[in-house]
Amino acid sequence: MLRAMTRALPATLTLTCDVAILGAGVGGLAAALALARAGRRVILTEEFSWIGGQLTSQAIPPDEHGWIERFGCTATYRAFREGVRAYYRAHYPLLPAIAANPRLNPGNGWVSPLCHEPRVALAVLEAMLAPHVSSGRILILRRHRPRAVALAGADTLAAVTVECLDTGVATTIRASYFLDATENGDVLPLASVEHVTGSESRAQTGEPSAPATARPSNVQAFSVCFVLEELAGEDHTIPRPGRYDFWRSYVPRLTPPWPGPLLGWAGLNPRTMETMRYNFNPHREKPGLFSGLWAFRRIIDRAQFAPGAYRSDVCLVNWPMIDYMEGDLLTCSDAERTARLADAKQLSLSMVHWLQTEAPRPDVGTGWPGLRLRADLLGTADGLAMAPYIRESRRILARTTIREQDVSAKFRPGDTLAERYEDSVGIGYYRIDLHPSTGGDNYIDVPSLPFRIPLGALIPQRVTNLLPAAKNLGTTHLTNGCYRLHPVEWNIGEAAGALAAFCLAEGTTPAAVHAAADRRAAFQRELVARGVELAWPENLNLDDGDPHAHARCTPPLPPYRQCNLLGYTPHSAMPPSPASYQSLAAQVAARIADEIRAGTWQEWLPGERALTDSLQVSRKTLRKALAQLQRDGTLVTTHGLGHRITLAAPSSARRADATIGLLTPESLENLRPYTALWVDELRALLIEHGARLNTFAGHRYFNTRPDKALARLVQQNPQTGWVLAHTNEQIQQWFCDHRVPCVIAGSCHHGFDLPNVDWDNFAICRHAAGAMLRLGHRRVAFLTRQSQRAGDLESEAGFIDGVRRSRAGAEPVILRHDGTAGGVNRVLTRLFSSASAPTALLIANTVYYLSAITFLAQRGLRVPRDVSLVSRNDDTFLNYVTPAPTRYTGNAKTYAKRLLQPIQSILRGEPATPPVQRIEPTFLPGASLTAPLSSIR
Repeated sequence: MLRAMTRALPATLTLTCDVAILGAGVGGLAAALALARAGRRVILTEEFSWIGGQLTSQAIPPDEHGWIERFGCTATYRAFREGVRAYYRAHYPLLPAIAANPRLNPGNGWVSPLCHEPRVALAVLEAMLAPHVSSGRILILRRHRPRAVALAGADTLAAVTVECLDTGVATTIRASYFLDATENGDVLPLASVEHVTGSESRAQTGEPSAPATARPSNVQAFSVCFVLEELAGEDHTIPRPGRYDFWRSYVPRLTPPWPGPLLGWAGLNPRTMETMRYNFNPHREKPGLFSGLWAFRRIIDRAQFAPGAYRSDVCLVNWPMIDYMEGDLLTCSDAERTARLADAKQLSLSMVHWLQTEAPRPDVGTGWPGLRLRADLLGTADGLAMAPYIRESRRILARTTIREQDVSAKFRPGDTLAERYEDSVGIGYYRIDLHPSTGGDNYIDVPSLPFRIPLGALIPQRVTNLLPAAKNLGTTHLTNGCYRLHPVEWNIGEAAGALAAFCLAEGTTPAAVHAAADRRAAFQRELVARGVELAWPENLNLDDGDPHAHARCTPPLPPYRQCNLLGYTPHSAMPPSPASYQSLAAQVAARIADEIRAGTWQEWLPGERALTDSLQVSRKTLRKALAQLQRDGTLVTTHGLGHRITLAAPSSARRADATIGLLTPESLENLRPYTALWVDELRALLIEHGARLNTFAGHRYFNTRPDKALARLVQQNPQTGWVLAHTNEQIQQWFCDHRVPCVIAGSCHHGFDLPNVDWDNFAICRHAAGAMLRLGHRRVAFLTRQSQRAGDLESEAGFIDGVRRSRAGAEPVILRHDGTAGGVNRVLTRLFSSASAPTALLIANTVYYLSAITFLAQRGLRVPRDVSLVSRNDDTFLNYVTPAPTRYTGNAKTYAKRLLQPIQSILRGEPATPPVQRIEPTFLPGASLTAPLSSIR
């Protein structure tokens, strides 16, 4: 039948080579490089226009372990990584300090230490192949897909026929060895190679977590990725996709259940299966680990390039919301495969349209119409990735099957390494990370241990001259979850290519190499000579291997140093750890000791929560570091009090970097969006001036007796100066009495000589009162929170002054509420139940404006026909309120620049000049303020 299939195709061309590699993804390219360097002639085919697979056509920057910058990959993979960095340095307008960083991460994405554009990976991979293509050792057939296999006997492949997807012309490739490096393992069924798909049964694998029944079509979801930028103020909304209504209401059928529609911010934590909410806020997410989806796989961080080089960051979208679970690509017909790929594209386009139009924003609005698809970065017309991102392939039935109990930390208690296969041909590390599947399984995400790639997993049970060179080696559905990532796939491909070259040179077969210890050892020595690492150090700290370790605020790791593997033999002891290796806990301990010596902390360390936040490490790692410092005599720990410093800082010690502490009652995400904007701008300005901004929050500092809490805060967290936001009189009194350098972000209470910067609240409210009265309103009120903040008190005074100056005979009414939606409703209920209900309201806060407009709508009162509204402040979400609010607006950058002036004085050790600044906002007349209905009539 297979021979008949081959004859049926119009085979107009026959090519011959030493090794045919079907698939030019990550593994296929690594295999081609290994073979070409061994002097072998290679034909490399690829279904898509771009070579590179995950790195290029699928648009997925590398997913890697935390040791990747120092060890744990092959030399050629490291050359690719450094080639990407060199390309950016040579061709992009990087800032000098960024270009000089040996660990340049162009996108600063927190998922990976090397987030880059697909086109850059393509350029680097093409360059790596170029000398071999030029010499004729490698011939690349793009846009070709395997269609048939011809056999020479029962167990040997003679030829593979590939079809050009553009012309329909077929080419037959004859070779001594064939490597299946396709994303789905497409050659395996064509060649009748024994293989599996989906999830095996417990009886098949013996895995404790395997199901009782095998499900061949239960495959991890695939995704069609895309790239976005955000151009605020512009509208790049795409047409409503044809399947939008279906995908907008789609809830995956999973166990455990998904918490709502797939197109939404509600999801599940893959590790705990607890409901979580994703954060997405273009250009506004805080730096560091788990900051949000915009920075997750960001591939261009515009802050790292010359000013004006980029209008926007560039964000790669590979999120749970585009995981396609309605059907697999492995057990279906070609027609079904085409239909499912088209449907997956509809899901991704629906996600884009939802983001642009309906996605809830942090500022209470909906949609980002300024989000724009960057089709030019992906080489496509529709703006989506050229190829689907494939997580799970067909897998050979191999001489060795890697099982859950071989790699899972759960089933190897007390061990730091996975099964120590003596026939190792490489290493890798990643969690067992399975996305939701087409069979209804939810996430499976559990810890694994650093593992080896056994040669036996590359050897089919029967066929003699076909090798897997990608994700199609002998794993199970479960262990595929940790063997599927970029550096591991590269290592698999390189080992397969090297094995084919070794067999050709020695006149042997892969099965014979695996069976004979001396041949296996000889092959392993060749791998080591190529720069392939075969074993992990025994003394690894698994915390350091966290894939997101690079995003923590920790000291720089030691430079890369290759593990000493040249003396490796299967029966020798494991190779030693690199001389530069240092555990994460040791690095954190060194960082804390350095800060103590520099005078950053004196007498007491900050609390553990503050330290874990600032250092971006787990509490477990922090406690290991503190225990080490206690053993060294640097700290003495007193239960209930904290960690007292016994290491004396030199008398001349001063902080290497100036630090400014920002004190707020609540964390930034719980404050007004406008506050987060000016804080973000201030942080950037301080960085430009060589200073850092550290944030501290807590209501305990803002009560009526904050003395002890403030004393402990300032003692444990010494700063060059402080910025105090939303302060009351007691806080200002304490900082004034203790002469702690500070700037009030707001107004200062009478009697305190502290520098302060605020909008001119007195003038705003006086102007607002006059504007309402000039239009004919005679019953006006000011809705504000019960507050002892000086700015709020000035607002009340300005409103009263404006009403009385008007000589309109009106009396000022001040309505004070407790700051909750319920409190606003109670105050307004009393007000509008009276006979003298106002016809115009001035509202002191944008959030309370929303509460008020909702209250009025529920009572059937229309704005402005029945009641006019004015907002003292502005936030971006008011742009989406109807009717358009009348309000007073000010630029966050302007406010941050004004704050910077007295801060600079503090940094220089000088008195603040000027000590008091009041900024005039811009009055934005809107549709919410008109003359009262009675005066119109």
